[in-house]
Amino acid sequence: MAAEQLARDIRSWGAKYFIPTTKHHDGFCLWDSATTGFNAVSRGPGKDLIAELATAIRAEGLKFGVYFSGALDWHVSEFGPITSDEELFSFRRQDEAFAKYAAAQADELITKFAPDVFWNDIEWPDTGKGHDDWGLGALFSRYLTAVPDGVLNDRWGVPYYGHLTREYSKVDEIITEPWEATRGIGASFGYNSAEGESDYLTGTELVHLLVDVVSKGGNLLLNIGPDANGIVPQIQRSRLDVVGQWLAKYGQAIYGSSTWRRFGDDGLRYTQNKNKLFVFVLSPEYGEVNLPADLIAKSGRWLADSNELVTSQKLIIPESLRQDCAAVLAIDLAG
Repeated sequence: MAAEQLARDIRSWGAKYFIPTTKHHDGFCLWDSATTGFNAVSRGPGKDLIAELATAIRAEGLKFGVYFSGALDWHVSEFGPITSDEELFSFRRQDEAFAKYAAAQADELITKFAPDVFWNDIEWPDTGKGHDDWGLGALFSRYLTAVPDGVLNDRWGVPYYGHLTREYSKVDEIITEPWEATRGIGASFGYNSAEGESDYLTGTELVHLLVDVVSKGGNLLLNIGPDANGIVPQIQRSRLDVVGQWLAKYGQAIYGSSTWRRFGDDGLRYTQNKNKLFVFVLSPEYGEVNLPADLIAKSGRWLADSNELVTSQKLIIPESLRQDCAAVLAIDLAG
């Protein structure tokens, strides 16, 4: 698939930023790296995939970031098989030579692509966490000089970051720091041909995940896995289409919103945008739901069905909204 078509799809699915894997733990660089011949220009596709994606994504008005495996690179390491989560981190390269190698690759990504987000993974070599020219202190300085509004995630192994990440984990509270939930549509990151329908979240489940994360102050970074031909499989596309269509209808309750005084009640989630409180009804197919006591005196209107004024505790979901993944009531807090 051409990068331009993928970028159009990503925008249609409602994403506001895109973070491709530039190098995963296998050490294969998807950009034209001068640090190693193990890259997508010298082998495989014979072209700079990251450069094509960066251009296409930004042409669609989206932010562009990079994922980078910082301290785990099997191509230049001789560790044995990883058999536990503990080994995943203990089998990191820690030596100065590798720290310089990783820093040189990170510098290439900064210079070539000026990523809006630099999303590191599996920490960083301990010898490279200092203030040498090839250390994280200098690397961060170069990045934030090149991209003053750039964002660093929390997976560098140092207490400096722009946002927290939570991977395949359930958050049960509002997090006041900027944070991001990350997971695949199924149980895997990347393409997994062994996964079937039952392994994937449904479109409705993805919408509910998004709403839940946003109600607790987070962003959702959802992994998609194109196949060897660069095609996002239909099993993923069909679900992403559902999310995109729902966001086209209800995006004002998601984009630019903030948390309310609590994230939700039974079957309900909340976000706030200026003087509007948005009440997400997660099971509109039941036709009705009761508002909590502290919202009974408020009046609101259904998004996508704004002709009907709601003033009672019992919400009767309009017939036209009962097939939606979630219906949204907008309440004017200034009224």
